Amino acid sequence: MHVDHGNRHFLPGYLRDGGGKVSEDAMKIHLQDGTVRGFDGEAVQVWELLLTLELNPSGVIVSRNGRVIPEDTILGWDDEIRVIRVSHGG
Repeated sequence: MHVDHGNRHFLPGYLRDGGGKVSEDAMKIHLQDGTVRGFDGEAVQVWELLLTLELNPSGVIVSRNGRVIPEDTILGWDDEIRVIRVSHGG
């Protein structure tokens, strides 16, 4: 099943709460509040993952395995992702 977010469509996979532990076969997503979520699914681009997490891609910086990456980067199950909210305005 594809999900429609405006004119972008993607297969979201399965997003789950870590509950303190995320299985070895899932992408690990570290959120700014300290929680860790797991994502089981096919390869996904950063922007797709952010929309699945209900996060605005323009309001965060994403790093993979310790390096900042652009939103069109393709992520895999063995990646460790950190999502950091950025503050902007005057």
